[in-house]
Amino acid sequence: MLDQIRYMPKSTLLWLAIGSFALAFLAVMTQQGTCLFIFAVGGIGCGGWWYFKQQRDNELAEQGKTLRVHEASSLSKREPAMTSEGSGRLYVPEPYDQRH
Repeated sequence: MLDQIRYMPKSTLLWLAIGSFALAFLAVMTQQGTCLFIFAVGGIGCGGWWYFKQQRDNELAEQGKTLRVHEASSLSKREPAMTSEGSGRLYVPEPYDQRH
C-alpha cells in the first residue's frame, strides 16, 4: 500500500487530498465523527505527501538552474584553443592579400 502512495503522481495525490477534505467537510455537516476522523487523516496524509513532492521538485529545479548558470559561467572563462599553452609554435600563414 505504501509503495502505491510513494510512486503516485502529484496530481493524483492532490485530487485525493481535496476529495478527502471534501468528504471530511460532508462528515462534519452530517455529524459523523468517525468518518470525519478517517477522511481528515487521509486528506492530511495525501496533502502532506503532495507538499513533500512539490517541495522536492522545486528544490531540484532550483539546483538545476544554479548548475546551468554555473556551467555557463565556467564555459565563458575557458581560454580559446589558440591561446592555450604551446599554441605559439603553430604556423598560421599570412592572409593572401597581405603577402604581395
